[in-house]
Formats: sequence, structure tokens, C-alpha cells
Amino acid sequence: RIADNFHFGFKLYGLDNRLISHVIDTYHKQPIKRNLGVLLNGAKGTGKTVTAKVLSNELGLPVVLCERPYPGLSSFLASINQDCIFFFDEFEKNFRMKCDDGEDCAGEDLLSIMDGVYNANHCHVFLLTTNELRVNDNLISRPSRIRYLKSFGEVIDKKILEEFIDDNLN
Repeated sequence: RIADNFHFGFKLYGLDNRLISHVIDTYHKQPIKRNLGVLLNGAKGTGKTVTAKVLSNELGLPVVLCERPYPGLSSFLASINQDCIFFFDEFEKNFRMKCDDGEDCAGEDLLSIMDGVYNANHCHVFLLTTNELRVNDNLISRPSRIRYLKSFGEVIDKKILEEFIDDNLN
């Protein structure tokens, strides 16, 4: 156990509260417990990790930080018999592997776990962040895997920039 939630020692700007609310509503209103996948993609520094951490705090579920692959990780994740979040930050870098076309991609090990084969009575929320969308195509082709794919642009919204300047300009 590291902490009860993710702490921020600074003001957060530009959160996509609509996405966060939508994911939370989907989690709570599912008629049948199903796994839920969220993939946040975009350039470094665009708010993917912060958004994932805020979403984790709002859901209030235990979070398993999956920082690197190791033998038996998929079996370990599948053995968790309660609702929880599996958080894979920089997924395409830390879980790199070769795909069918010979190029680097990530995610094949998680496919059956995300389908809910091993945990039909529980909802595992899979939060993944990527800088480049180089993941196994099958991860994003089915609602039982990645249901929400949010791409973060490189351009900062003018209103967010103005709010930041108003807060910090002397």
C-alpha cells in the first residue's frame, strides 16, 4: 500500500471532466459487471497521467500500478477478485512486444483478462496512457477491452492558458 489516493501539490488545469464523469457513470451504471478500458493517448505533458490519477481518485477503487512486465503478471491480475483499477502508465514503452506485422506494439497478454474471462463477477478498470498509439489492434477493437479512447492534442486551449497566466503572473 502506497497511499489512499493520488495527491497533487499543485492546481490542475484543463481536466476533461466530461470524460471523467462519463467513465464514472459507465462504471456505476453497468447492468452487468464488465471490465472497462480507458486509453489516454497523446504527447508527453498533455495531461494523460494526471487525468488517469484524478479518475482513479474519483472512482475510489484500489489501484494496482503496473509499471513493467514480469512473468506471471497476467495471472496475478486475473486472480484479483474484486473491483479495482489496473493503471499502466506509458503502456506502449513499458509493455513493448512484437506484433504480427513485426513492429513494436503492446498489449497481447492482457486481451483475455480484459475480456473478463477470469473475473465475471468483478469490474476491473484498465487505465492505460500512451505517447504513441502503438498497441495491439485487438485492444481497441472491442467494447469489453478499451471502451474509451481519448487523444490529447499538443495545443493548449486558450482558456486554460489564460487561467494559468492569471494565477501565476506577477
